[in-house]
Amino acid sequence: MKRVLSLLLALTLSLGLLPAPALAAEAPARTAEFSDVKSSDYYYVPVQWAVEHKITAGTSTTEFSPNQPCTRAQIITFLWKAVGSPEPKGLPSFPDVKPDMYYTKAVAWAQENGIVFGTEFNPDRACHRQSAMEFLWRNAGKPKARKASFEDADWESVDWAVEQGITSGTSETTFSPWNTCTRAQIITFLYRALAEDVEWKFLITIFPNTDISYTSADGKKIVDKHSMTDKEIDLLKKAGELFASDLYDISNHVVRPKVDILVVEAPVTFENLAPYRETMYWMNAAGMRKLLPDSVNLDDYDHVTAFTDIEAETMRNATYLGLGGTDFGQGTGYTFVRNQNTDYVLRGYNDKDDTRWPAAVIVHEFLHFAERWSNKRGCPVAVAVHDAQALGYTNENEWKQYYTDFINFDVTAEDGFPAGVPAAVWRQPPHLFR
Repeated sequence: MKRVLSLLLALTLSLGLLPAPALAAEAPARTAEFSDVKSSDYYYVPVQWAVEHKITAGTSTTEFSPNQPCTRAQIITFLWKAVGSPEPKGLPSFPDVKPDMYYTKAVAWAQENGIVFGTEFNPDRACHRQSAMEFLWRNAGKPKARKASFEDADWESVDWAVEQGITSGTSETTFSPWNTCTRAQIITFLYRALAEDVEWKFLITIFPNTDISYTSADGKKIVDKHSMTDKEIDLLKKAGELFASDLYDISNHVVRPKVDILVVEAPVTFENLAPYRETMYWMNAAGMRKLLPDSVNLDDYDHVTAFTDIEAETMRNATYLGLGGTDFGQGTGYTFVRNQNTDYVLRGYNDKDDTRWPAAVIVHEFLHFAERWSNKRGCPVAVAVHDAQALGYTNENEWKQYYTDFINFDVTAEDGFPAGVPAAVWRQPPHLFR
C-alpha cells in the first residue's frame, strides 16, 4: 500500500488588486451567474473577471448579452475601468461627447493618452475588430511586432494583438477587420491583454525511494536501491516553495502560482521507466502516474514536476538533468527531474549559497512546457529556453534574467523583435479548458 506524506503548501500569494494598469484575474469565481454565460463558453472566465472588477455588468440581473454588439463608447469605458479608472485632466474635445455621459471621463482619458483622436468620436458606432486592437495596442505603448500574414489586415496593432495571443484571424489568411465586436469578444480581448494575478496550479512530487533492478543489453545486472536523506527532501521542498514566490515575482505578478508539494514514498521501480532517445531511460508521465495516490486528480493541476535522485548509470548513462515539455494527455504539463545523487542535491538546491538559485531547475523545465502550451494556444515562441547564450546571456548568473525576459516576452530575438511567452498565454492556464 502506498504511504504518502502530503505537504500541501497553499502558496496562493493573493495580493489582491495591484495598481493600474492591471487587475487581478481569479479562477472562475462565480461572482455572476448569467443564464446566457455557460462555464464551457470561451468568454466565461473573462466575464467573471470583468464583473468582479466592475469593468462591466450584465444587461440585466440574469443576462450578460454576450452576442450584443459593442459600441466605441463601451469599449473605451471598459478599457478605462480595466486600468483603474484614472481621473482625466479635463473634458474631451469631441463635439459628439457631452460632458454628462457615462463614457465622458473614459473618452477624455483615452484622448489625453493618444488612444483615440480625430474630430469626432462616434460613441454609438459599433466597434470593429481593427478598432479594438488599435485601442489596446495604443494603450500598451504601441509595441513593435512581427508581421502577421493576413490578406485583409496591414496594421501594426493587428500584428501585435495576434503575436500576443489576444486574438487571431477569422481564417488562416483573413482577419476580418470590419467585423463588429460583441460584448463577449471585447471582454475577452481585455482579459487577455490586461489581467494579472492569474492562478496556475502546480504539483511538485518528491520520490525519495528508488528500487530499480534490471539486466542491461550487455548482460550487466543493474541494481539501485536507496533513499534520499531527510536533508535532500527538505531542500527539494524548499525549492518548491521558492519556485512559487520566484515565479510570481519574475512574471511581474501575471502568474500567481498555487503549489502543492507531495512526498510519495512508493519506490520508483523499473516498471516506472521508459526509453528516452533509445539509449537512455526516464520516468515518463505514464510511469509517474502509477505511483500517485488515487486521491490526486491531475485535472486539478496545470503542471506537475517529479523529483528523484537516480544515478546516471541506472538510467543507462543518462546525460540529462530534467526532461520537460510533455503532458499527461489532458493538458497538464509534466517534468521529470533526475538529480544525480545526494551530493548533487545538497549543492544544487542549497538555499544558503548565494551563487545558487534553488528554483532554477523547476523554472527551466516548466518553461519547456510553457513553450509547448504557447504553441498550442496559437502563439509560436520565436526563441527557445536553451537560446540564452546565443542571444547574449553568456554569464551563468544571467540565466535568471533570461528566464525573466522569456516569461515577460522581453527577449530580443535575432530579428530584433521581442520574443518569449506572450502574456495572453499566461492568462489562459490549462485548467481553464477542462
